[in-house]
Amino acid sequence: MDTSSDYLNQSIVKMAVGYLGYRKVLYGCDGPYGMKEYNKYDYSEKKSWVDSLEIPDDQKEYILGKNFLELVKEL
Repeated sequence: MDTSSDYLNQSIVKMAVGYLGYRKVLYGCDGPYGMKEYNKYDYSEKKSWVDSLEIPDDQKEYILGKNFLELVKEL
């Protein structure tokens, strides 16, 4: 699951990690969500959702990048 969507919020991200596990959740930025002005993006709110999770830091590292790296390694 990609956490960057504007259709999500902090509680949904928390539930997703609880149900799916940290290895099935990605911090992504596949769209211009968070654009404050032309060509300037602010993903800090969405990243703060991951940062606020009550899980160990090494699990947050998977959500913030390691899960993606493992996916593309398969290609």
